Amino acid sequence: MKHLVFLLTLSVIFWNSQIFSKTWVDMPVVPDMTNMSEYDKASLWLEDRGEVNLVIYPNSPLDLKPLVNVISIVHVEAGKVTANADKAGFEKFLEYGFDYEAVTPEWLIGPVQMSDFADYLAGKAPADWYTYPTYGAYVGFLEKWEQDFPEICKMYDLGPAGKSSLNHRIYAMRISDNVAVNEAEPRYLETNTIHGDEVLNMMNCLHMVDTLLDNYGKDSRITALVDSLEMWFIPNMNPDGTYPQTDNTVDYAQRRNVANNWDLNRNNPCPCEQGNHKLYGLYSYYAKETEALMKLHGWYKFQFAQDQHGGTETYLWPYGGIITRPKDEDWYKWLCKRLVAQIHDDCNNNGYMTSCGGDGVGHIYTELYECHGIRCDMNDWVGNGKSVTLESSIQKKLPPSKLKEHWMWCKEALFMSYEILYKYGLHGIVTDSITGEPIFGVEISRNGDISNGTVLTDSCGRYVKYMNKGTYTLTFEKDGYQTKTISNFNIAAYDERYDLNVRLWNGINIGKDPISLINRIKIMPFRRGIKIFNIGKNIVMGIYNLNGCLIQRLSLPNASNVVWDGSDKNGRSLRNGCYILKVKSNNKEISKSFILNR
Repeated sequence: MKHLVFLLTLSVIFWNSQIFSKTWVDMPVVPDMTNMSEYDKASLWLEDRGEVNLVIYPNSPLDLKPLVNVISIVHVEAGKVTANADKAGFEKFLEYGFDYEAVTPEWLIGPVQMSDFADYLAGKAPADWYTYPTYGAYVGFLEKWEQDFPEICKMYDLGPAGKSSLNHRIYAMRISDNVAVNEAEPRYLETNTIHGDEVLNMMNCLHMVDTLLDNYGKDSRITALVDSLEMWFIPNMNPDGTYPQTDNTVDYAQRRNVANNWDLNRNNPCPCEQGNHKLYGLYSYYAKETEALMKLHGWYKFQFAQDQHGGTETYLWPYGGIITRPKDEDWYKWLCKRLVAQIHDDCNNNGYMTSCGGDGVGHIYTELYECHGIRCDMNDWVGNGKSVTLESSIQKKLPPSKLKEHWMWCKEALFMSYEILYKYGLHGIVTDSITGEPIFGVEISRNGDISNGTVLTDSCGRYVKYMNKGTYTLTFEKDGYQTKTISNFNIAAYDERYDLNVRLWNGINIGKDPISLINRIKIMPFRRGIKIFNIGKNIVMGIYNLNGCLIQRLSLPNASNVVWDGSDKNGRSLRNGCYILKVKSNNKEISKSFILNR
């Protein structure tokens, strides 16, 4: 840091332990700013870091409403508001004349003990999750887990973070009992540290992944979780913000991403008061980090997502960008209150997790603050799933001595949030009544739902709905199929599971139409692609992606089978995933989905 923070050259101290090597490196020293004006302090922070943390003293938090799109609100309490601003946002903020202080970022108040976790990564000792990792150690964890648990764990590289010179990437971990197969299971996504200085959440996520993997097959509860769910974890959505200057310490961690100096939790598709949605949140395009996340949402639909943050202590439900309440708010209240009650039990009601009026739960817009382009809104409004936000600590940096205590307070509630996904709610699979194949993209609505009230089946034909208690008329519809309506379906309790499998008819008379040959066609894995058997005459076939775009038209020889090698019409090898085989005969068409897994 050029002006504000001077690096104190220290002799690097190493000592060996049974578990890992620890080090103090390049500890920042903050100069005395006692005699500086708040404006001068803010100006120096902005010059050095591109952002400034503010404590604002409005008459009412509502006075800041004109600024919600130009500064980031972090925490609201009686008489003051904590916020973060870039240079443009700060200049706009000054126009309103609020009293304020420019405060030292939490990470610079004291040095942070780091670890390279060398012994753990070498397989010599278990991990101690109560010390912060270097970036190299962080990536090493993910690589080690994929290598040690290949049947239940897979690492995904979603793409680079925004600042190419830092050479950081966005990684996701997929955990399931058959990790290479898309099964008919609820799919869960957890994102952490979208604000680079909220590293506590990364630590809890890494600890959770390690716990799930290490105890699978040993602990019956964890084994049931992994067998019943497909779980995705992104431990750090903003590695540039966490390690902006060096990979060896988080002492310089900042809220915003480095490349754009954007608040990444204001860069997601979100609803707005005009009744539609903003594609890029507060900005004009996706940052690289957001682009990586959108790629994952393009691949899969997530029935439930949890976004973890720091800055306050509460469980929250959508929306933040509009005052509108979600369709199933009673279900959200039940879920959040249940999780917070567990946290209160585990911390012995010591005052932890009591923001938002004292009970630790709330609707983001009305009980926390207005914020546009947030992850929580995106999955509910745009992704056709449910989503909550866990704000796990007012203090974003905890000393190592406090990390274990914090983990013990939150661990059980996190396990409960996973179990609820498969133990409770409405679950089902929609299939073709003729072929028995799952149908992708069936829209399921209840009582005339529109927009965010509907859900869609995924590539396995699976759907999951978490709803308020009540009696519903359920409608299942997709182009090319006759709509099916089920009346008087009763959801009597939140803590029960309801299973409803549905078959849709495409209107074809199988006895007379040549398309009945689809019943005989089988798709099997074959070397580097797939082999299609039992092909009849007068058949036209093509491979399509899930967006309906033709990838490869198959040439049918005078034989009963054909091989597709997994390439497109230009000969390029395609990634593994779900594809659709479309079979046509006499202007009739039926589709079969399959997984390419080489």
